[in-house]
Amino acid sequence: MASTAGSQDQRKRTLEALERRFAVAKAELLHQQKKNKKLSVDEDAKETLGSNSSISDASTATPSKKGSMADKILHELLQSGDSAQKYMQGSRSVKIDNWILLDNYVQGRPMSTGSHIRALKIHSKRSKRHMSMKQLKKSGALKLPQALQKFDMFKPMHEMWKGYMNQLRKINGKNQLAQCLLGADLHGALILG
Repeated sequence: MASTAGSQDQRKRTLEALERRFAVAKAELLHQQKKNKKLSVDEDAKETLGSNSSISDASTATPSKKGSMADKILHELLQSGDSAQKYMQGSRSVKIDNWILLDNYVQGRPMSTGSHIRALKIHSKRSKRHMSMKQLKKSGALKLPQALQKFDMFKPMHEMWKGYMNQLRKINGKNQLAQCLLGADLHGALILG
């Protein structure tokens, strides 16, 4: 039963991974089609303007300054539109082609905002803080229900503690008994004063 559920989960993850791959391929195909459509519209516009137009000459001419490497690089970037967008995005550009789409894909958390980080810090500090006696009384942490305030309820715990002490005595022997008793847990021991 567990193996069939596991195999069904694996099939489900595999199908989801394939669907993601198809979605990425479809998006890429649409992007290429839009790019090709843009290029064909630009070429049609150049043909209608004519070859003697100053606009077409300015857009196709390379920088004439001999030593200006930056101008050449900018010209190349601006001529290829898709690359220019990637250049403007900087490190944010992501190539999905290089990603390995795993079958057991785990959704990543989005970037945390400053307020979210502050809230996490406050909650972590809250767990380290100790409550004052006033807060403990107010929250009712010190109140034990009336049904549990009977001594007979705690006698079985003392019997369990005796068994624990017998085990410690057998394990450590008589030589280390004093050291063992100092480190022993006293929860459940009857301490009479």
